[in-house]
Order: sequence, then C-alpha cells, then structure tokens
Amino acid sequence: MKNILLISAACALSMQLMLAQSQGNAVVPTQTTDPSTGVFISTVGNMQLTPAANCSGNATMSTANGSNYTWSANSNNVNFTTQTRQYYNPYTGQYEDAPNQGGTQAQAALPYDNSVIFDADVMINMEASSYTAIFSVTDFGKTVIAADSAMSSRLKTFTDALLRDSINATDIHIDFISMLPVYEVEPQNKVFSNIATEVPAGFKIKKNVHVLFYDHTKLDQIITHAAQASIYDLVKVDYNVNDIQAAYDTLRKIAVEVIDMKRNTYKMMGFQTTILTMAEGYDSKYPEERYESYTAYLQGQSYVNQPQGSNAQVKTVEKEQTVFYNKVPYKQFDRVLNADLAEPGVQFYYKLRVKCKMEHIEEEPAAPAAGTKPAPKTVGAQPAKPGTNTNTPPPPAGTYQPKVTVK
Repeated sequence: MKNILLISAACALSMQLMLAQSQGNAVVPTQTTDPSTGVFISTVGNMQLTPAANCSGNATMSTANGSNYTWSANSNNVNFTTQTRQYYNPYTGQYEDAPNQGGTQAQAALPYDNSVIFDADVMINMEASSYTAIFSVTDFGKTVIAADSAMSSRLKTFTDALLRDSINATDIHIDFISMLPVYEVEPQNKVFSNIATEVPAGFKIKKNVHVLFYDHTKLDQIITHAAQASIYDLVKVDYNVNDIQAAYDTLRKIAVEVIDMKRNTYKMMGFQTTILTMAEGYDSKYPEERYESYTAYLQGQSYVNQPQGSNAQVKTVEKEQTVFYNKVPYKQFDRVLNADLAEPGVQFYYKLRVKCKMEHIEEEPAAPAAGTKPAPKTVGAQPAKPGTNTNTPPPPAGTYQPKVTVK
C-alpha cells in the first residue's frame, strides 16, 4: 500500500537528499504527470509526493503498520518523529495504539464485545521430599589394576563414613562413567630428527557417587566425608518431590477460587458472566535451574594512573565469582502458597484462563409490601356492538324512528 504525502516538490527533493545522506546512498525520484489532473507527481520508493503551494507547515503520513510520522519542513531540513506506538490486542486480533507504559499504574483493557477473559496465576513453594548429591571421582594408574585399586580405596573410605552417619547402603549408588588410556609424548632419539611420538602412559577411571538423603542439613556432613576421601568435585544436588500431582491439585483449587473472586467483582458491578471455554497450563522450576552468578569488583584507577607513553602491560588477577539462588518472582501471580519459604524449594505454578459471556443483570420490579392490597382494576366503557356508530348522538325525545330489520 503506497503512502500519500502532500508536500512541495522542493520539500520532496530535500527529504530525498536527507535520506540519501543518512543511508549512504542516493535514489533518483521518478517524475510523472497525472494525465487526468495535470498534477506533477514525484515517486521515491513506495512514497508518492504531490507538490503543494509552498514548503511551510507540517505534513503527516500514516504507514502500513499504523504509525504516524510528521515532517516539519523548512528551507534547511526535514524532521520526522514517530507519534504513536502499537500493541497486539487479543480481544480484536489487531494492532492498536499502545497504552501508556510510564509510571507505576496498572493497565486495564476494556473488551470490544460482550465477552471477558479471566486469568488466574497461582504458585506454590514446596520443600523437597529428598535430595540427591552427585560427586565425581577421578583416579589414575599405570595399569588398569592400579587405577581401579586406587579408585576403590577412596570410594570405600567415603562410603564407610556415610554408613556411620546413618546413610543407608541402598541410598548410595556408584555410577561407572569411563576408563580410558592416557598418552604422553616421547621424542625419538635419532640423529637429524625432531619427531615426537605418543606412547601409552596409563589409564584414567571416572566414576560418580550418588548419595540420597532426606534432611538438607546432612549435606555439610556428606561434603566433609567426601573431602576426607580426597573427593572434592560436587557436581550438583537434585531436589526430589514425590507427590507432584498433589501440588497441581492444590493449585487448581486455588485458581478456581481466584476466578470466582474476579467474576464476583463483575457481579457487584451489575454484570452476569457465563463461562464459554477455558484453558490451563502448568510448569515448575527446580533450584538447580535458578542459580545465577555474577562477579563483583571495583575497577579502580590502575588504568588511568599509567604514565603517558608507558609500555607497561597490566596483569589482571582472577576475580571471585559469586553464585546465588534467584527464585521466580512473585509479582506475576495472583496468589502464592508457602511464600515465606527460606530454604530453596521447588516452585510449581499453574495458569487457568476462562472466557465468559458478559450480560447486564436486569433489575426486577420491587415486590409490594406485606399487608398492602393490590390496586383495583379500572373498569372501562363497555365495547360497542358491531355495526353501531358510537359517535352518533341519541335522537331527541318524541321523535319517530323507523324500525330497521336486519336479515
């Protein structure tokens, strides 16, 4: 769709030159004449420019996406600014003027028909029913037997300490990962030769230890036992919830209460809502998904204080990285259960959306007060017999009237 802009030919040329300067290229306008009106038309890209009387004042163009642009033209430059922004309206399926995004006021959109959509977003924070700590163990030996013996000795030290600390043997699992040969480079002792060859140097074994425990405070003790066995690599800690369905059942009930509360708000305003259709969605976030990291340090003045012309190189040091638990924020939810949970837990959230038909409630007439009698019915004139003229006055007294017989 072409955008029509009324502007003078001089303004059109000025505008085109400015666009060419800003874009780094030049576009020669196509100049034609309307045969029906004889008006000179200059076309630049997808915009037609029709000359006006002069180049003063403002001109406005509406683009295909609904934005309005205003040109303030004079002899020196052409300025254009965006006047409106747009957003997608789910009620109409069209892009419309965007509401004010500034400030802290909540936004509300009115429906364009007799339907209304209610959303209920609810969340629950649940403590894990159990935890699984996973440690990675690596050992090396010149032979397979030597590597396996060194690995077995460290694992036995670790598992014996766990058993003494009331961890059941069924809650400890050794997961074999890999056993691979390791090579080293050996130079060849030959005259006029600088070739080195890889030769076997031994074997490396990797295993993981899974420890299941039910009290989160035991994690510190488990890490201590691992360190005593020269095991330092804690891969991760899984949070387990044994009854996920119960969490979602609770959220469904709360979501229905939220929807009923919002429908009652409309009822108090004099509107009856009837549910037409509904949809639901759910998701969850575990603590291992919500840990984030950042590095906090001051840059200082070391770079600024370097003397001019100095060739000194600045050697930076390693900055400490901080890891923290960043839970899902609460502000997007209508209701949050167990919101004051200090320990990182599993966050389950549920969304219920219903579409309702909205009708105005008709007010019924007030009933008569007790003990009062209804008003008597007004008795009107008797209806006239067919064929009689009710507008004819009666004859004077003593006047003879012939008898008319109707057969």
